[in-house]
Amino acid sequence: MILSRCRSSWCVLVVVSLSQAIPWPLCSASAGEVVCYPSDPKKCSTGLKTGDSAPYDGQLLTPKLAIELGQKAEAFDKRLELELNFRTRTLEIDLELEKSLRENDRESFDLERTLLMKRLAEAHSRPWYEHPAFVATATVVGVVLVIIGTGYALKQVD
Repeated sequence: MILSRCRSSWCVLVVVSLSQAIPWPLCSASAGEVVCYPSDPKKCSTGLKTGDSAPYDGQLLTPKLAIELGQKAEAFDKRLELELNFRTRTLEIDLELEKSLRENDRESFDLERTLLMKRLAEAHSRPWYEHPAFVATATVVGVVLVIIGTGYALKQVD
């Protein structure tokens, strides 16, 4: 509570200090000239110069205008806090989603890797007599032997 009051009063000081750079009618008052809002004559400011009952140049505000600027600064603090909380929660949700997606990708990769390793183990585990090179060689040799055997058999019949 005290911190928020200090922050708000610092914001008021910053707003008042920076109000000289803002091009609005209240900041265009020269020393001694009083400028008021047309809609509310109780919101006024006057310019100050060094030595005019003030240690520095700036703007002298009426209490009503100072309170309004302070309330705007406090409202800005609240809005900023809400916006930061919203952004933080949004980013946390995005981070959780990203983590979930990466975890799903990792699980998918692990399942695919397990399946490929299983297929590789099955490919290496077949017996020697089922290997394509052995089957092809045995087939060629068998066909050649059948042809030769058939030739001998035909010679014996003549």
